[in-house]
Amino acid sequence: MEVLGVIPARGGSKGLKYKNIKKLQNKPLLWYVANAARQSDSITRLVCSTEDDRIATECRRQNLEVLPRPDELASDDAGITEVLRHAVRSLSKNENYSPQLVVRLLPTHPFIQPSHIDKLVGKIQSTQNVQSGQTLIKIPHHFHMYNQRTIEDGKISYEFKEEREKHPNRQSKPDTYGSGNVCITKSSALLSGESHFAEPAVGMEINQIYALDIDRKEDLELAEWYLKTQKVTIP
Repeated sequence: MEVLGVIPARGGSKGLKYKNIKKLQNKPLLWYVANAARQSDSITRLVCSTEDDRIATECRRQNLEVLPRPDELASDDAGITEVLRHAVRSLSKNENYSPQLVVRLLPTHPFIQPSHIDKLVGKIQSTQNVQSGQTLIKIPHHFHMYNQRTIEDGKISYEFKEEREKHPNRQSKPDTYGSGNVCITKSSALLSGESHFAEPAVGMEINQIYALDIDRKEDLELAEWYLKTQKVTIP
């Protein structure tokens, strides 16, 4: 089975400038996701989708295949789904290459493990009638949706007051989950116009530490600490 890994890495960023190639322990963030993909047993081809010459140069330095992305898919408003769909269509048109699965690998998730990719691919393969899969992290109780408040005219009220009254303590609240670090989608779903979170979808829980998303300088500093203290190790 052909499994395409796509690293979306545009040059623009509202937060950290050129964050996709910011250095983490003297290696660009791009290196970490490429390393995980290359060590995965599932991914059969790996490309980086970018419109930026500087990022393309870094990719070639790492012997990483570059898939040119049109400028209209590099704006702040461009969605990841459109980028993945473009990758599938472009490779199909130009090379007659058609993967069955597409793995989204964001450079801002440097702690993706090869096992995350392989286990999620396996789960998609072993589950009937699913279109995609995601790694997930369990939301801590104090961040639970039933504990969320809104402020209006300086006064606080619970957003989900009725649900909170029915589930006042931690034990009675249903588990909720947030985004992890990997999303895998069937290419047929992308080509039919579905989101890369196409449903039905399967989920796989991972430790929250592996879902760290680099968006600010503080995130990069935290990632450095995780590696320095070996809270996370890179295979």
